[in-house]
Amino acid sequence: MQTIFGDINVVIARELTKLHEEVQTKPISNWLTDLKKQIKGELVVLFRWPAA
Repeated sequence: MQTIFGDINVVIARELTKLHEEVQTKPISNWLTDLKKQIKGELVVLFRWPAA
């Protein structure tokens, strides 16, 4: 994704509609570093192209 779209912002939403719901926006490069650890739960990934 980073190769094709560049270092655009990506939103990852985790555990939507549940007690530990979390929504974060970061550049792809930051997500690649953060996602090296295991994340539990359901994820939704959102991005907009072309980035505005």
